[in-house]
Amino acid sequence: MSDLAKKIGLILPESVRVVGTREEAGIDELVQLKLETDSLGFQKFLAANRLDRTAFEDAQRALLLPDAGWWDPSKAASLPTIQLRRPKGPTLNIGYAPKPGGVVDLYIMWFTT
Repeated sequence: MSDLAKKIGLILPESVRVVGTREEAGIDELVQLKLETDSLGFQKFLAANRLDRTAFEDAQRALLLPDAGWWDPSKAASLPTIQLRRPKGPTLNIGYAPKPGGVVDLYIMWFTT
């Protein structure tokens, strides 16, 4: 997991459970991660990566489609999402889905074009 975190340039929460990972290499590269953490782990993830929670918008959830097996963003009742574009670099889409019991699913999609 640490290799993927380095590749996509994110600091992941310590209290994380990996739901699924997928990598595709070719002309374009793609990494998809679905992680589960608690609300404190989510807050630490935002702080460690300098992400502003207010910049996430539910209207952006389509950036994480389509579903494929464990990658199921359309099933989330709420999925605020942000897109981070890096000049001449990869793009990163991140969404979070709060669930009962203080659990948060993180959907992370990193890709190059």
